[in-house]
Amino acid sequence: MIRIATFIFVLVALFSVNLVSQVIDVQPGYGTLNDAIIANGGDKTYKLQAGGWYGLSEILEIYTPITIIGTPTTAGQMPAMIQTGSNPSGITFSNMFTVGADFTLRNVYLVNADLNNSYGPIVIQQTNPARIVFDYVTIDPACGWMFHNLAAGSGNLHITNCLFMRHSSEATGIYDYPFIDGGSTEGYDTLYVENSTFVDMGFSFYIAMVSFQRGAEGPDHFVWFNHNSFIFGKSDLLNSYYTNSTFFTNNLMYEWNIMPFTNDFGLWFLNYGDEGPHNTRTCL
Repeated sequence: MIRIATFIFVLVALFSVNLVSQVIDVQPGYGTLNDAIIANGGDKTYKLQAGGWYGLSEILEIYTPITIIGTPTTAGQMPAMIQTGSNPSGITFSNMFTVGADFTLRNVYLVNADLNNSYGPIVIQQTNPARIVFDYVTIDPACGWMFHNLAAGSGNLHITNCLFMRHSSEATGIYDYPFIDGGSTEGYDTLYVENSTFVDMGFSFYIAMVSFQRGAEGPDHFVWFNHNSFIFGKSDLLNSYYTNSTFFTNNLMYEWNIMPFTNDFGLWFLNYGDEGPHNTRTCL
């Protein structure tokens, strides 16, 4: 019995040490987060210092599960800040994160503009099925194009307790880019948005392939918007959505759809005719 108990204790101790070893403390600075992830790989939690600045030296590529968290802030202190960068030619990175595996970001401040004050086009470029969680994240500015571009694979996106500001660098005109783009034929298994605030949004908050474009993969399975605030938006909330279940409850919208479309605008309306049925557009 003593041997069994000792064996169990050793296993628990080893397991605990393994869990502790998965947390990597990252010092602030230019490229330090990139270097830490390259050196230590996935299946790790990377802890950033509150008030610290983390400049990206290149796009963060995530192909094994990764969690990035900021330490708690004190009164008057900024969260850990991650800022996009630019290549040697001065061109702003096309996106901050290329995601092909589960990714969690919590308690950080993202700046999707480089040190030359040029907006980054995209925050997340998703290339494979993955579960992406943004919790207690502030982004300002959010993006020149899209926050999440679901380019391939099934999407599972969770946005909770966040503040996202300044989507799109277009100063005039209505058409720019959607904030969340479900462009993959697989669409979203889950799109979950709760207890978050979105200020100064562009063309559409969410756009997806319409029914005739999806084919056998079918519609998004579950779309949830609850207890959010949408403040100042050019046009529609849901554009060309195609879902099994959509819930929109307890949300505040102020000055949304300030530049509504006419019925003659392009392929998103029934009178376009060349691309199939498009009776899927709404501003809730």
